[in-house]
Amino acid sequence: MKVWRYDPIEIYNWLHVYVASICKDSAASPHQSTTHPAQRPVQIDLQASNILIRFLDDEIFRAFEEAELKDPSTRKIDGDRIIYQTSKLDRPKQVGFPVLCDFGEARYGQATYTDDVQPYQYRAPEVILDMPWSHEIDIWNVGVLSWDLFEGRHLFTGSGPTGEQSNRCHLAEIQAVLGQPPVDFIRRSEASWEYYNAVGTWKALIPIPDRTLESSETWLEEENRARFLSFIRRMLCWLPEERATAGQLLEDPWLKEP
Repeated sequence: MKVWRYDPIEIYNWLHVYVASICKDSAASPHQSTTHPAQRPVQIDLQASNILIRFLDDEIFRAFEEAELKDPSTRKIDGDRIIYQTSKLDRPKQVGFPVLCDFGEARYGQATYTDDVQPYQYRAPEVILDMPWSHEIDIWNVGVLSWDLFEGRHLFTGSGPTGEQSNRCHLAEIQAVLGQPPVDFIRRSEASWEYYNAVGTWKALIPIPDRTLESSETWLEEENRARFLSFIRRMLCWLPEERATAGQLLEDPWLKEP
């Protein structure tokens, strides 16, 4: 999947919409959610293709129209419908407020869930390991997606050297970035013992990649880089209860001082 690189203000706007839609944080105290966990929706399908961005200039549409007049897209007629081949638009010069869309997979009404959810690369550790999960998986998803949008590439692919996708590969990538998981965490699921021993040491038959979160970030500098990595680490935690809330993230220095 190709993702565009956005500047911090655009990510801030997108995250603000996300916070407003799922957490309903109190305006008086953004660190406290006023919504009971069982009533709080879990979006679970946060990915670049589910973010709509308003175009504030119509130049790319004019260019598209001219291209269609010169070289019409391939199409076919199916009964009373005309189906056109998908065409790509150029990146707009000005964009408006981002809005989340596609809540078809959202969950609400329970405190925890157990089904297999989330886009593959954005799965939280508790989802991978078949643990009960709740709204904290959205925070993990925001962290990984924010990285992808800002860096223009996936932080985790869930793939091995030959391209095969597996939980082993995904967990190995996560451990490279976060370090060894707490024993308390792996004891929450029987599925953990396929990958870890009783003291939390990795035992799966693939190596942990030789990289860190710091070595993966290659284009920011000095203080801005440190703030960005700190922002990401507040969301990417093995223990769901240690992840920052959406309201707390809105107060993060990297978002407030881009």
